[in-house]
Amino acid sequence: MSDYNQLMAAATGCLELGALGPAAMGVIGPATPADERLAQDLIAAVKAGTLLRRVSPNTGDRFTVNDCMDGRIMTGAMNAPRSAGASLALCLLAVGAGMAPDLGALTGTLRAAGYPLWAHDGCGFNENLGPIATTLRDYGEWIDGLRDDLGLAPTGPWRATLAEWLIAYAATSTPAERAAPFARLGGYLPEPDGGHTAMIDVINRVSGTTVDKLAVKARFGVQTFCIDAWALADSVLTLAETARADVPGDWLFLADVLLDLNFATALTLANPQMRLIANAPA
Repeated sequence: MSDYNQLMAAATGCLELGALGPAAMGVIGPATPADERLAQDLIAAVKAGTLLRRVSPNTGDRFTVNDCMDGRIMTGAMNAPRSAGASLALCLLAVGAGMAPDLGALTGTLRAAGYPLWAHDGCGFNENLGPIATTLRDYGEWIDGLRDDLGLAPTGPWRATLAEWLIAYAATSTPAERAAPFARLGGYLPEPDGGHTAMIDVINRVSGTTVDKLAVKARFGVQTFCIDAWALADSVLTLAETARADVPGDWLFLADVLLDLNFATALTLANPQMRLIANAPA
């Protein structure tokens, strides 16, 4: 088990991490007193452990992130852990770190080996890749403060290196071009119906689960963001092994950068009132 996984497994108790605050740049999140009450109700449900559903291993006996942190319902990827951009973000980080020459080559190798790949139309991560990568670069101190609250060490130099790579990549590619490898492989979903109504961002540390989008919609009529932090290290290891990287464990730094990229995505897309909560096994 990696140090990252050990820290996830050792998590105890729910941590209310507060609102994103003035650093947040987006519009998704509570905007009215009624929204704030819904956010508090959602936080109470997270603390009670009533919003989670089990997910099944989707790569042998391992889990890989294949659904987006987006709270909208995407039928084709519902039974998988969630992370910003679904499969796209991790694949981009892997290419930026030199695991493969380009996105098309990496996704082709992965799909040929049976690795599940999903991305979706209307993805806030893909459509705002440049600003999100800039946030990843410029808000490292804020991100490291959040990591410290979670008991995680700072990420180190790979975050800045990959942020710069993503900024350059975003400047020379379009969302459609970034989605094209997934579309060619049948792993591209249409944009979900409806707008964004996420009221909280759940950092999920309960292994084998994700926040149940259908239950949230049925009970509260809104959505949550969800980062299935427990699944990120296994996702990296499985991707590296499937892509035939020489020493898969050497790529675990990507799990830390992917977690930070999720934080940067929330900071870019959500409003200052968006609340963060990290859950833990009961």
